[in-house]
Amino acid sequence: MPPADIAHVPFGDLMARHAVNLEGVIAPQQVARAKVRATCTEGDPDDAVLVANELVGNAVEHTDDGPLELLLDVYQRGMTVAVADGDPDVTAVPARPARPPASPTADTEDIPEGGRGLFLIDQHSMTRTVEQHGDGKIITAFIPLAGTN
Repeated sequence: MPPADIAHVPFGDLMARHAVNLEGVIAPQQVARAKVRATCTEGDPDDAVLVANELVGNAVEHTDDGPLELLLDVYQRGMTVAVADGDPDVTAVPARPARPPASPTADTEDIPEGGRGLFLIDQHSMTRTVEQHGDGKIITAFIPLAGTN
């Protein structure tokens, strides 16, 4: 469950809460994107879809097999997208803001493969938290939804 102390985020009242178990799912990022689109009935979900895709992708890539859950809280003017995984190392996730990937040299083969995910998440969310959750951690991004009042 996303952190309970989000009253500072001006999203309004909680309208809906969704949890999706992604453990063992063949295409967890695809399932996450579809769930976010189905959940966002107000506003433009593009930022939330991108954030969910990156959070799930990072969890799949950087943690061993184990618990993986997508958590969505929908508010009047925004939503939280959170991913809980089974790796308790919260220090593995750099504090916000994540640094942009190193600039490429003249040769495009030198563009770094890693480091883009958290940078994209930070560019498309208002804030991001990471905290221990059970035997793992949960990373939560707070996203205002464009087009909501």
